[in-house]
Amino acid sequence: MGAVNAVRGMACETAIASTETICLSLTNTEFLTLLEESAPLKKTFKESCSLTEAFELLSRILPTRQKSGGM
Repeated sequence: MGAVNAVRGMACETAIASTETICLSLTNTEFLTLLEESAPLKKTFKESCSLTEAFELLSRILPTRQKSGGM
C-alpha cells in the first residue's frame, strides 16, 4: 500500500480492513532504498502496473478521449 505513490508519485491506493491487520510501515525513502537494493523488487514495480494504478490512469484518460471523439 503506497508503493505506487512512492515509485511514481501518484497516490491511487486505499486500504480497508475487515479484520485486525498488522502492517509494516516504511517511509518513501526506506522503500525506494529497498527497490534499489533488490533487483526483483525493482523490476516488479518498474515494469508492471497494479490494478488500482491502471484504473486510476484509465479514469483520467477515457473522459478526455470521449470528449475529443477519440473513442
